[in-house]
Amino acid sequence: MRTATRYLLLSPLLFGLSVVAADPAPDAEETHALSSWELLTNGTFRDWDPKGPTGWQGDAGALLTKTEEMYQENVVMQMEHAPDKTALLSQARDDIAKALRPDDLLHAEIWVKCSEPNTVKFYVAFLYRIEGQLKWRAVPTMCPGDGQWNRVELDWVAQEKDLAESGRPIVVGVNLWMDAKATKPVYFAGARAWIANAGL
Repeated sequence: MRTATRYLLLSPLLFGLSVVAADPAPDAEETHALSSWELLTNGTFRDWDPKGPTGWQGDAGALLTKTEEMYQENVVMQMEHAPDKTALLSQARDDIAKALRPDDLLHAEIWVKCSEPNTVKFYVAFLYRIEGQLKWRAVPTMCPGDGQWNRVELDWVAQEKDLAESGRPIVVGVNLWMDAKATKPVYFAGARAWIANAGL
């Protein structure tokens, strides 16, 4: 069974940071000449190096495996956690701000297969510099724990207040998190994130 769960970004949460070099951000005029702009590197989890999927950063608790399974034409990645540790896999961009305009849509999605409710989160987080201080803003989304493949989606629409010079996001990150209380592996496939020019 396939289901799609959608969430709107509203509330604050801290997240791990891994700024990656991907396709450089176009300037605002160039971005708005495009229909959308992909944000993630290696969202298919096809490419791996000794530390895990290329372009992603796992923390000390993340035990990651490239499986032989495919789903939706994407490699399936297995995540487990080290004893008594949560697991976090993240990817972030620090060149987003100059490409955002009011009414732009940031969309993120991933396929998840989890067998335990309330143990796995997928979220997009924003780092702001406000009055000289760094602050995070995001929404965590608990993935369904029914043992089936589910597509989890998030949407965030940029508003004028989000893009004010004093509050414009300086880092945008996509994150996969697993609770230390989880007893079974979780599986991910086909991560995507993009900015669409909803204001055009």
